[in-house]
Amino acid sequence: MIDAIDRHFDNILVRIHQNKEQRKTLKAEYTALKDALNESLFDLTSIVEGWTIQQKKQAANCIYWSMPDIRPSWLVLAFFDYKGKPVEFIDPVGIPLKCSECGRTFIDYIEVGNDNRHNYFRYKETNDLYYLQRLHCHDICPSCQNRQAKEFQTRQDQLKLEDTVAHKRLDELKSMPYAKYLQTPEWNKRRKRAYKRARYKCQLCGAKNKGLNAHHNSKEAYTRRGEEWDSDLIVLCNDCNASFHKDGKRLGVK
Repeated sequence: MIDAIDRHFDNILVRIHQNKEQRKTLKAEYTALKDALNESLFDLTSIVEGWTIQQKKQAANCIYWSMPDIRPSWLVLAFFDYKGKPVEFIDPVGIPLKCSECGRTFIDYIEVGNDNRHNYFRYKETNDLYYLQRLHCHDICPSCQNRQAKEFQTRQDQLKLEDTVAHKRLDELKSMPYAKYLQTPEWNKRRKRAYKRARYKCQLCGAKNKGLNAHHNSKEAYTRRGEEWDSDLIVLCNDCNASFHKDGKRLGVK
């Protein structure tokens, strides 16, 4: 089947390929040969007349993906008497690639389309990765794609779980008695961070050796238990802490 078509085109194709390197000087002859090649498609009627639709599609696919000078619209018209886009009868073509993850060879498929067809032929001629990129081919095999997708979904599920746990814990911190909150590891972490930010000295009197306390400095700060802002906390020595509780005023931060 395919051999019969190849023999039909041989004579014209040989002359086209001989003239390709001299296209600029032999443009008129090249165009004439290309037109003759496409017109000769309609001489195939007698060859394909008794073929099944599957046999015609097989031959059309072979021509579409191996003969860049054939016009797709003429191809489907000659083979299927169809005036429309070739995608109805032409299948994607497979191209062997090497997986960048596992190193195994896999087949990626190029969809039907004029731009894809052009880039496909240019890649076959030059082996230039630029044209492979234009074809939007995958650089990893389906197995590695599936593995990465599963890993990504696992990470997303883990993040969602962690977020749920964090929100539940935050609700607990906000609802527990204040005295109990001051015993939690969350408060201990924020308290130590406040000490470091204050350079381990009282932010009212500047004392360093009187014992330090981290203190919520406003009513709003108390409502943000478990997620305090840095500005919610003030570091006070024991004496200033007692005064702060007594008059509830903030005299100025050093």
